[in-house]
Amino acid sequence: MIEGQRIGERLVWAQLVTEEQVKEALEVQKKQGGKLVGILINLGHLDEDTFLQFLAQHSGVASINIGNYEIREEIVSLVPSEFAREHELLPIDKLGNLLTVAMVCPLDRATLEELTGTTGLKIKPVLCSAADVRESIDRYHAKPEAGGESQPETVPEAPASVVPKGAFKLTGVTEIVKRIHDLPTLPAILERIRETTANPLSSAGDVARVISSDPAIASKLLQVANSAAYGFSRKVSDIKDAIAWLGLRETYQIALSIRVIDMFAENKRFDYELFRKHSSQCAAAGNVLAKRCGAHGKTGIFAAGLLHDLGKLVLAEVMAKRYARIVARAEEEGCDIVVVEEEEVGVSHAETGFLLADHWRFPLEIAEAIRFHHKPELPHKQPVFTAIIALADKISNGLAAGEDAAELIPKYPQLLSALQLSPQDAVEAIEEYASKNDEMELC
Repeated sequence: MIEGQRIGERLVWAQLVTEEQVKEALEVQKKQGGKLVGILINLGHLDEDTFLQFLAQHSGVASINIGNYEIREEIVSLVPSEFAREHELLPIDKLGNLLTVAMVCPLDRATLEELTGTTGLKIKPVLCSAADVRESIDRYHAKPEAGGESQPETVPEAPASVVPKGAFKLTGVTEIVKRIHDLPTLPAILERIRETTANPLSSAGDVARVISSDPAIASKLLQVANSAAYGFSRKVSDIKDAIAWLGLRETYQIALSIRVIDMFAENKRFDYELFRKHSSQCAAAGNVLAKRCGAHGKTGIFAAGLLHDLGKLVLAEVMAKRYARIVARAEEEGCDIVVVEEEEVGVSHAETGFLLADHWRFPLEIAEAIRFHHKPELPHKQPVFTAIIALADKISNGLAAGEDAAELIPKYPQLLSALQLSPQDAVEAIEEYASKNDEMELC
Protein backbone atom coordinates (compact mmCIF):
# COMPACT_ATOMS: atom_id res chain seq x y z
CA MET A 1 0.00 0.00 0.00
CA ILE A 2 1.45 3.40 -0.94
CA GLU A 3 1.86 6.12 1.68
CA GLY A 4 -0.79 8.31 0.10
CA GLN A 5 -3.34 5.55 0.55
CA ARG A 6 -2.43 5.19 4.23
CA ILE A 7 -2.90 8.89 4.82
CA GLY A 8 -6.12 8.80 2.81
CA GLU A 9 -7.49 6.01 4.98
CA ARG A 10 -6.72 8.00 8.12
CA LEU A 11 -8.51 11.04 6.72
CA VAL A 12 -11.54 8.92 5.80
CA TRP A 13 -11.52 7.33 9.25
CA ALA A 14 -11.48 10.85 10.78
CA GLN A 15 -14.43 11.76 8.50
CA LEU A 16 -12.50 14.67 6.97
CA VAL A 17 -12.96 13.33 3.43
CA THR A 18 -14.93 10.53 1.77
CA GLU A 19 -13.59 7.39 0.10
CA GLU A 20 -14.78 8.72 -3.25
CA GLN A 21 -12.81 11.95 -2.76
CA VAL A 22 -9.66 10.00 -1.90
CA LYS A 23 -10.11 7.81 -5.01
CA GLU A 24 -10.51 10.93 -7.14
CA ALA A 25 -7.34 12.43 -5.65
CA LEU A 26 -5.41 9.17 -6.18
CA GLU A 27 -6.38 9.20 -9.86
CA VAL A 28 -5.07 12.75 -10.16
CA GLN A 29 -1.90 11.69 -8.35
CA LYS A 30 -1.30 8.84 -10.82
CA LYS A 31 -1.58 11.21 -13.79
CA GLN A 32 0.08 14.33 -12.45
CA GLY A 33 2.10 13.24 -9.40
CA GLY A 34 2.21 15.30 -6.23
CA LYS A 35 1.16 14.77 -2.62
CA LEU A 36 -2.27 13.27 -1.92
CA VAL A 37 -3.09 15.82 0.77
CA GLY A 38 -2.14 18.72 -1.49
CA ILE A 39 -4.34 17.32 -4.24
CA LEU A 40 -7.28 16.93 -1.83
CA ILE A 41 -6.81 20.56 -0.75
CA ASN A 42 -6.56 21.79 -4.36
CA LEU A 43 -9.71 19.87 -5.28
CA GLY A 44 -11.54 21.61 -2.45
CA HIS A 45 -12.18 18.38 -0.55
CA LEU A 46 -9.97 19.20 2.44
CA ASP A 47 -9.33 22.44 4.33
CA GLU A 48 -5.65 23.10 5.11
CA ASP A 49 -6.30 24.33 8.66
CA THR A 50 -8.46 21.28 9.36
CA PHE A 51 -5.69 19.01 8.12
CA LEU A 52 -3.13 20.75 10.34
CA GLN A 53 -5.41 20.31 13.35
CA PHE A 54 -5.85 16.63 12.43
CA LEU A 55 -2.07 16.18 12.34
CA ALA A 56 -1.69 17.91 15.70
CA GLN A 57 -4.01 15.30 17.17
CA HIS A 58 -2.72 12.19 15.47
CA SER A 59 0.88 12.60 14.35
CA GLY A 60 2.45 12.18 17.79
CA VAL A 61 4.97 14.96 17.11
CA ALA A 62 5.31 18.49 18.40
CA SER A 63 3.80 21.40 16.49
CA ILE A 64 6.03 24.45 15.96
CA ASN A 65 6.34 27.78 14.19
CA ILE A 66 9.66 27.88 12.33
CA GLY A 67 9.37 31.54 11.40
CA ASN A 68 10.63 32.65 14.81
CA TYR A 69 14.28 31.72 14.59
CA GLU A 70 17.24 31.48 12.24
CA ILE A 71 18.45 28.19 10.72
CA ARG A 72 22.15 27.75 10.10
CA GLU A 73 23.33 27.47 6.49
CA GLU A 74 25.09 24.14 7.05
CA ILE A 75 21.81 22.66 8.34
CA VAL A 76 19.69 23.94 5.44
CA SER A 77 22.22 22.57 2.93
CA LEU A 78 21.78 19.00 4.24
CA VAL A 79 18.61 18.66 2.13
CA PRO A 80 18.60 19.70 -1.56
CA SER A 81 16.27 22.52 -2.51
CA GLU A 82 14.30 20.37 -4.96
CA PHE A 83 13.68 17.70 -2.35
CA ALA A 84 12.64 20.29 0.26
CA ARG A 85 10.16 21.92 -2.14
CA GLU A 86 8.75 18.66 -3.44
CA HIS A 87 8.14 17.21 -0.01
CA GLU A 88 7.44 20.49 1.83
CA LEU A 89 10.02 20.14 4.57
CA LEU A 90 13.03 21.95 5.95
CA PRO A 91 15.81 20.72 8.24
CA ILE A 92 16.15 22.99 11.27
CA ASP A 93 18.91 21.47 13.38
CA LYS A 94 21.26 18.51 13.82
CA LEU A 95 22.40 16.86 17.03
CA GLY A 96 24.84 14.03 16.42
CA ASN A 97 23.11 11.77 13.90
CA LEU A 98 19.65 13.18 14.73
CA LEU A 99 18.25 15.66 12.19
CA THR A 100 15.22 17.68 13.27
CA VAL A 101 13.00 18.44 10.27
CA ALA A 102 9.94 20.70 10.04
CA MET A 103 7.32 18.94 7.88
CA VAL A 104 3.85 19.66 6.62
CA CYS A 105 3.00 15.97 6.89
CA PRO A 106 5.01 14.00 9.47
CA LEU A 107 2.80 10.97 8.74
CA ASP A 108 4.51 10.56 5.36
CA ARG A 109 6.68 7.54 6.14
CA ALA A 110 7.88 7.17 2.57
CA THR A 111 9.36 10.68 2.63
CA LEU A 112 10.91 10.08 6.05
CA GLU A 113 12.55 6.89 4.78
CA GLU A 114 13.77 8.64 1.63
CA LEU A 115 15.13 11.51 3.72
CA THR A 116 16.99 9.06 5.95
CA GLY A 117 18.53 7.49 2.85
CA THR A 118 19.43 10.89 1.39
CA THR A 119 21.06 12.29 4.54
CA GLY A 120 22.22 9.11 6.28
CA LEU A 121 20.73 10.55 9.48
CA LYS A 122 17.97 9.63 11.89
CA ILE A 123 15.02 11.97 11.34
CA LYS A 124 13.05 13.72 14.11
CA PRO A 125 9.98 15.26 12.41
CA VAL A 126 8.12 18.24 13.85
CA LEU A 127 4.79 19.49 12.54
CA CYS A 128 4.61 22.88 10.85
CA SER A 129 1.96 24.62 8.77
CA ALA A 130 2.32 24.51 4.99
CA ALA A 131 2.45 28.30 4.81
CA ASP A 132 5.32 28.47 7.30
CA VAL A 133 7.29 25.72 5.56
CA ARG A 134 6.84 27.23 2.10
CA GLU A 135 7.75 30.72 3.31
CA SER A 136 10.88 29.39 5.02
CA ILE A 137 11.90 27.36 1.97
CA ASP A 138 11.57 30.51 -0.15
CA ARG A 139 13.63 32.38 2.42
CA TYR A 140 16.50 29.89 2.60
CA HIS A 141 16.41 28.60 -0.98
CA ALA A 142 16.20 31.26 -3.68
CA LYS A 143 13.30 30.66 -6.08
CA PRO A 144 14.31 29.73 -9.64
CA GLU A 145 13.66 32.53 -12.10
CA ALA A 146 11.00 31.87 -14.71
CA GLY A 147 12.58 30.33 -17.79
CA GLY A 148 16.01 30.44 -16.21
CA GLU A 149 18.26 28.28 -14.11
CA SER A 150 17.83 27.75 -10.40
CA GLN A 151 19.62 30.16 -8.13
CA PRO A 152 22.48 28.81 -6.01
CA GLU A 153 21.41 27.08 -2.83
CA THR A 154 22.67 29.61 -0.31
CA VAL A 155 21.24 31.05 2.84
CA PRO A 156 21.30 34.84 2.60
CA GLU A 157 22.36 36.78 5.64
CA ALA A 158 19.20 38.65 6.54
CA PRO A 159 19.77 42.21 7.77
CA ALA A 160 18.58 42.81 11.32
CA SER A 161 15.65 44.85 10.07
CA VAL A 162 14.08 41.88 8.29
CA VAL A 163 14.77 39.12 10.82
CA PRO A 164 11.40 37.95 12.17
CA LYS A 165 10.44 39.15 15.63
CA GLY A 166 11.85 36.77 18.20
CA ALA A 167 14.39 35.21 15.83
CA PHE A 168 17.46 33.75 17.55
CA LYS A 169 20.34 31.33 16.99
CA LEU A 170 20.48 27.89 18.57
CA THR A 171 17.51 28.49 20.79
CA GLY A 172 13.83 27.82 20.22
CA VAL A 173 12.71 24.38 19.19
CA THR A 174 16.10 23.15 18.04
CA GLU A 175 17.78 24.02 21.32
CA ILE A 176 14.89 22.48 23.25
CA VAL A 177 15.25 19.23 21.29
CA LYS A 178 18.99 19.28 21.94
CA ARG A 179 18.66 19.90 25.64
CA ILE A 180 15.95 17.27 26.05
CA HIS A 181 18.24 14.70 24.46
CA ASP A 182 21.08 15.98 26.65
CA LEU A 183 19.09 15.64 29.87
CA PRO A 184 20.05 12.73 32.10
CA THR A 185 17.99 9.60 31.74
CA LEU A 186 15.33 9.02 34.35
CA PRO A 187 16.78 7.72 37.63
CA ALA A 188 17.19 3.96 37.78
CA ILE A 189 14.86 3.82 40.78
CA LEU A 190 11.92 4.78 38.54
CA GLU A 191 12.62 1.93 36.15
CA ARG A 192 12.79 -0.47 39.08
CA ILE A 193 9.46 0.83 40.39
CA ARG A 194 7.90 0.62 36.92
CA GLU A 195 9.07 -2.96 36.38
CA THR A 196 7.92 -4.06 39.83
CA THR A 197 4.49 -2.43 39.59
CA ALA A 198 4.00 -3.83 36.07
CA ASN A 199 4.72 -7.38 37.22
CA PRO A 200 1.37 -9.13 37.85
CA LEU A 201 3.02 -11.25 40.54
CA SER A 202 4.22 -8.22 42.53
CA SER A 203 2.65 -7.36 45.87
CA ALA A 204 2.47 -4.04 47.72
CA GLY A 205 5.31 -5.35 49.89
CA ASP A 206 7.51 -5.93 46.82
CA VAL A 207 6.95 -2.38 45.62
CA ALA A 208 7.42 -0.99 49.13
CA ARG A 209 10.87 -2.56 49.35
CA VAL A 210 11.91 -0.88 46.11
CA ILE A 211 10.49 2.54 47.00
CA SER A 212 11.95 2.46 50.50
CA SER A 213 15.41 2.55 48.94
CA ASP A 214 14.67 6.17 47.93
CA PRO A 215 13.64 8.04 51.12
CA ALA A 216 12.61 11.18 49.21
CA ILE A 217 10.09 9.31 47.03
CA ALA A 218 8.86 7.25 49.98
CA SER A 219 8.30 10.36 52.12
CA LYS A 220 6.39 12.26 49.44
CA LEU A 221 4.36 9.21 48.51
CA LEU A 222 3.17 8.95 52.10
CA GLN A 223 2.39 12.66 52.04
CA VAL A 224 0.28 12.26 48.91
CA ALA A 225 -1.56 9.25 50.36
CA ASN A 226 -2.43 11.28 53.46
CA SER A 227 -3.47 14.39 51.56
CA ALA A 228 -7.05 15.54 51.17
CA ALA A 229 -6.71 14.76 47.45
CA TYR A 230 -7.27 11.08 48.25
CA GLY A 231 -9.23 11.38 51.47
CA PHE A 232 -8.50 7.93 52.85
CA SER A 233 -10.48 7.04 55.96
CA ARG A 234 -7.45 6.86 58.24
CA LYS A 235 -3.91 8.16 58.39
CA VAL A 236 -1.44 6.03 56.45
CA SER A 237 1.92 5.70 58.19
CA ASP A 238 3.39 2.67 56.43
CA ILE A 239 4.60 2.83 52.84
CA LYS A 240 3.24 -0.65 52.15
CA ASP A 241 -0.23 0.44 53.28
CA ALA A 242 0.00 3.56 51.13
CA ILE A 243 0.79 1.45 48.06
CA ALA A 244 -2.05 -0.93 48.84
CA TRP A 245 -4.51 1.97 49.10
CA LEU A 246 -3.24 3.76 46.01
CA GLY A 247 -2.75 0.73 43.78
CA LEU A 248 0.42 -0.31 41.98
CA ARG A 249 -0.02 1.64 38.74
CA GLU A 250 -1.06 4.81 40.58
CA THR A 251 1.94 4.42 42.86
CA TYR A 252 4.34 4.28 39.93
CA GLN A 253 2.82 7.32 38.24
CA ILE A 254 2.94 9.39 41.43
CA ALA A 255 6.56 8.33 42.03
CA LEU A 256 7.38 9.29 38.43
CA SER A 257 5.86 12.76 38.74
CA ILE A 258 7.47 13.47 42.11
CA ARG A 259 10.94 12.46 40.94
CA VAL A 260 10.72 14.25 37.58
CA ILE A 261 9.69 17.55 39.17
CA ASP A 262 12.46 17.25 41.75
CA MET A 263 15.01 16.96 38.91
CA PHE A 264 14.40 20.63 38.07
CA ALA A 265 14.30 21.99 41.63
CA GLU A 266 17.73 23.65 41.51
CA ASN A 267 16.81 26.29 38.90
CA LYS A 268 17.19 29.60 40.73
CA ARG A 269 15.78 31.72 37.91
CA PHE A 270 12.35 30.08 38.05
CA ASP A 271 9.69 30.36 40.72
CA TYR A 272 9.78 26.66 41.55
CA GLU A 273 7.71 27.02 44.71
CA LEU A 274 4.86 28.70 42.83
CA PHE A 275 5.08 25.98 40.19
CA ARG A 276 4.99 23.25 42.83
CA LYS A 277 2.04 24.86 44.60
CA HIS A 278 -0.04 25.21 41.42
CA SER A 279 0.85 21.71 40.21
CA SER A 280 -0.15 20.03 43.47
CA GLN A 281 -3.39 22.02 43.58
CA CYS A 282 -4.18 21.06 39.98
CA ALA A 283 -3.49 17.42 40.81
CA ALA A 284 -5.83 17.55 43.79
CA ALA A 285 -8.56 19.36 41.83
CA GLY A 286 -8.23 16.71 39.14
CA ASN A 287 -8.95 13.95 41.66
CA VAL A 288 -12.05 15.80 42.89
CA LEU A 289 -13.33 16.26 39.32
CA ALA A 290 -12.60 12.63 38.44
CA LYS A 291 -14.77 11.52 41.34
CA ARG A 292 -17.59 13.86 40.31
CA CYS A 293 -17.65 12.79 36.65
CA GLY A 294 -17.42 9.07 37.28
CA ALA A 295 -13.75 8.70 36.37
CA HIS A 296 -12.62 8.05 39.92
CA GLY A 297 -11.02 4.73 38.99
CA LYS A 298 -8.74 6.24 36.32
CA THR A 299 -5.10 6.04 37.32
CA GLY A 300 -2.72 8.87 36.57
CA ILE A 301 -5.02 11.85 37.17
CA PHE A 302 -3.00 13.07 40.14
CA ALA A 303 0.32 12.50 38.36
CA ALA A 304 -0.90 14.30 35.23
CA GLY A 305 -1.97 17.24 37.38
CA LEU A 306 1.50 17.42 38.89
CA LEU A 307 3.17 17.22 35.47
CA HIS A 308 0.81 19.22 33.25
CA ASP A 309 3.11 22.28 33.21
CA LEU A 310 6.31 20.26 32.89
CA GLY A 311 7.22 22.22 29.76
CA LYS A 312 7.64 25.38 31.84
CA LEU A 313 10.37 23.65 33.82
CA VAL A 314 12.07 22.60 30.58
CA LEU A 315 11.88 26.09 29.05
CA ALA A 316 13.19 27.64 32.26
CA GLU A 317 16.05 25.14 32.21
CA VAL A 318 16.92 25.63 28.53
CA MET A 319 16.59 29.43 28.37
CA ALA A 320 16.40 30.74 31.93
CA LYS A 321 16.80 34.48 31.29
CA ARG A 322 14.67 34.47 28.15
CA TYR A 323 11.87 32.49 29.76
CA ALA A 324 11.87 34.80 32.78
CA ARG A 325 11.23 37.67 30.36
CA ILE A 326 8.46 35.69 28.67
CA VAL A 327 6.74 35.08 32.02
CA ALA A 328 7.13 38.75 32.96
CA ARG A 329 5.71 39.92 29.61
CA ALA A 330 2.68 37.64 29.92
CA GLU A 331 2.00 38.97 33.42
CA GLU A 332 2.50 42.63 32.46
CA GLU A 333 0.32 42.41 29.36
CA GLY A 334 -2.26 40.16 31.02
CA CYS A 335 -2.16 37.71 28.11
CA ASP A 336 -2.00 33.95 27.84
CA ILE A 337 1.57 32.76 28.36
CA VAL A 338 1.10 30.21 25.57
CA VAL A 339 0.66 33.06 23.09
CA VAL A 340 3.88 34.75 24.24
CA GLU A 341 5.79 31.44 24.20
CA GLU A 342 4.73 30.70 20.64
CA GLU A 343 5.57 34.23 19.49
CA GLU A 344 9.02 34.33 21.07
CA VAL A 345 10.11 30.70 21.10
CA GLY A 346 8.04 29.08 18.37
CA VAL A 347 6.69 26.38 20.68
CA SER A 348 4.53 26.44 23.81
CA HIS A 349 5.29 24.91 27.18
CA ALA A 350 2.59 22.32 26.44
CA GLU A 351 4.39 21.09 23.30
CA THR A 352 7.75 21.32 25.08
CA GLY A 353 6.46 19.20 27.94
CA PHE A 354 5.15 16.69 25.42
CA LEU A 355 8.58 16.48 23.77
CA LEU A 356 10.12 15.51 27.11
CA ALA A 357 7.23 13.17 27.97
CA ASP A 358 7.71 11.42 24.63
CA HIS A 359 11.49 11.26 25.10
CA TRP A 360 11.13 9.75 28.57
CA ARG A 361 8.25 7.50 27.44
CA PHE A 362 5.63 8.67 29.89
CA PRO A 363 2.30 6.81 29.98
CA LEU A 364 0.10 7.92 27.06
CA GLU A 365 -2.62 9.50 29.18
CA ILE A 366 -0.12 11.70 31.03
CA ALA A 367 1.70 12.71 27.83
CA GLU A 368 -1.61 13.70 26.19
CA ALA A 369 -2.72 15.71 29.22
CA ILE A 370 0.59 17.59 29.19
CA ARG A 371 0.30 18.34 25.49
CA PHE A 372 -3.36 19.30 25.27
CA HIS A 373 -4.30 20.85 28.62
CA HIS A 374 -4.56 24.26 26.89
CA LYS A 375 -6.34 22.72 23.86
CA PRO A 376 -8.53 19.97 25.35
CA GLU A 377 -10.71 19.87 22.25
CA LEU A 378 -7.84 18.28 20.29
CA PRO A 379 -6.89 14.97 21.98
CA HIS A 380 -8.43 11.87 20.50
CA LYS A 381 -7.26 8.93 22.59
CA GLN A 382 -7.79 10.34 26.11
CA PRO A 383 -10.38 13.15 25.79
CA VAL A 384 -12.01 12.75 29.23
CA PHE A 385 -8.67 12.39 31.02
CA THR A 386 -7.32 15.51 29.33
CA ALA A 387 -10.51 17.49 29.94
CA ILE A 388 -10.24 16.71 33.67
CA ILE A 389 -6.71 18.12 33.81
CA ALA A 390 -7.67 21.13 31.67
CA LEU A 391 -10.58 22.03 33.96
CA ALA A 392 -8.53 21.34 37.10
CA ASP A 393 -5.91 23.76 35.77
CA LYS A 394 -8.58 26.42 35.19
CA ILE A 395 -10.08 25.88 38.63
CA SER A 396 -6.82 26.10 40.55
CA ASN A 397 -5.77 29.21 38.60
CA GLY A 398 -9.18 30.83 39.01
CA LEU A 399 -9.38 30.29 42.74
CA ALA A 400 -5.81 31.53 43.14
CA ALA A 401 -6.89 34.73 41.33
CA GLY A 402 -9.76 35.24 43.79
CA GLU A 403 -12.65 34.00 41.64
CA ASP A 404 -15.43 31.91 43.11
CA ALA A 405 -17.25 28.88 41.70
CA ALA A 406 -20.13 30.93 40.32
CA GLU A 407 -17.68 33.03 38.29
CA LEU A 408 -15.63 30.10 37.03
CA ILE A 409 -18.30 27.67 35.82
CA PRO A 410 -19.90 29.72 33.00
CA LYS A 411 -16.50 30.16 31.36
CA TYR A 412 -15.98 26.50 30.44
CA PRO A 413 -19.16 24.97 29.00
CA GLN A 414 -17.25 22.76 26.56
CA LEU A 415 -15.19 21.19 29.33
CA LEU A 416 -18.31 20.58 31.41
CA SER A 417 -19.95 18.96 28.40
CA ALA A 418 -16.91 16.75 27.75
CA LEU A 419 -17.03 15.56 31.36
CA GLN A 420 -20.84 15.32 31.39
CA LEU A 421 -20.91 17.53 34.46
CA SER A 422 -23.89 19.73 35.23
CA PRO A 423 -23.13 23.28 36.39
CA GLN A 424 -24.33 22.31 39.86
CA ASP A 425 -22.03 19.27 39.99
CA ALA A 426 -19.15 21.44 38.88
CA VAL A 427 -19.89 24.08 41.50
CA GLU A 428 -20.01 21.41 44.20
CA ALA A 429 -16.71 19.97 42.97
CA ILE A 430 -15.06 23.38 43.10
CA GLU A 431 -16.45 24.07 46.55
CA GLU A 432 -15.22 20.68 47.77
CA TYR A 433 -11.79 21.39 46.37
CA ALA A 434 -11.72 24.94 47.76
CA SER A 435 -12.69 23.76 51.24
CA LYS A 436 -9.69 21.47 51.34
CA ASN A 437 -7.32 23.65 49.33
CA ASP A 438 -4.92 24.38 52.17
CA GLU A 439 -4.59 20.65 52.88
CA MET A 440 -3.79 19.75 49.29
CA GLU A 441 -0.38 21.30 48.84
CA LEU A 442 2.66 19.06 48.75
CA CYS A 443 5.70 20.24 50.72
